[in-house]
Amino acid sequence: MSRITILFIALSAAVSQYSFAKELTVEGTVMVNRLNVRAYPGKGYETVVQLNTGDKVTIKEFKNTWGGIVPPESLKVWISTSNLKDGVVTKDAEVHTGPSLAFTNFGIIPKDTKVEVIRVKQEKWAYVKGKIKGRLWVYMGYVEIPEEYRKEIEPIVMERIDREQKSRFNETDIEKANPTTKLGIPKTIVVGPPKDYSIHKISPPREAIGDLEFLGTPVQLKREGIIVEVPKDHQIPWKYALAVHVNTIFYPIVFLEDPKDLLKAQDWHRVIVTGQKQWVKGFSRPLLTVENVVKVSDENFKPKE
Repeated sequence: MSRITILFIALSAAVSQYSFAKELTVEGTVMVNRLNVRAYPGKGYETVVQLNTGDKVTIKEFKNTWGGIVPPESLKVWISTSNLKDGVVTKDAEVHTGPSLAFTNFGIIPKDTKVEVIRVKQEKWAYVKGKIKGRLWVYMGYVEIPEEYRKEIEPIVMERIDREQKSRFNETDIEKANPTTKLGIPKTIVVGPPKDYSIHKISPPREAIGDLEFLGTPVQLKREGIIVEVPKDHQIPWKYALAVHVNTIFYPIVFLEDPKDLLKAQDWHRVIVTGQKQWVKGFSRPLLTVENVVKVSDENFKPKE
């Protein structure tokens, strides 16, 4: 074997498993509640965390129908205390889903990273929150990709994702797999011509609506989506909802209360809405009382008459 061949093999072996040859930056939006985020691309791998409707993900690569995402900043993981001193990582520390090498490793926290130490177990493992270098994986059948990012994805990959989403978000699939809409995916109804546009129907409360009963304390929320009009036959007491748009279907994230009359001018546009979110008894989506609206796109998604 020549010296050149030996050198090439040595250099190849030295490349970190957490370096990625071709990187994308595609922003996606989760369309269901309790979406499993896995350590590797496949349903048989361990679930590391779950995401909910409206959560944002940054996708860096694709493998079949799986997207490799940047680990959420809020994610807490286990690292060896031998790599930690005074809240700073002393050398690249492998992250694990539990306090043992037996648990799944899916990335590293780089040397010199400052972390928040939540707790320590048996003086050997620390449960921490800090910036992770690595990948986690989500099934792309439940993640919306905005139109402006689609051109960055290889056509064959995008076709595969579109096919998966169509198979997941059709009425027959929903009724068979989830008749009580536990995933937050309600039945589809057509809102007007052309017929390939539709809004997923949110099931109204089983009991008649009287005075609304608000649950818990309002929290500040900022969300991006498309302002859609809620059809009257949905039996929802609010005119507007904020939705994500996949293929030809709109999936409501939150209902919108508009005391300042800010939404009419932004109807059927992609916006960022800020306001107070609160749950209302009997409804499967929270209510957002709108305080501010910022348009992020001039594209009008309104179905043509």
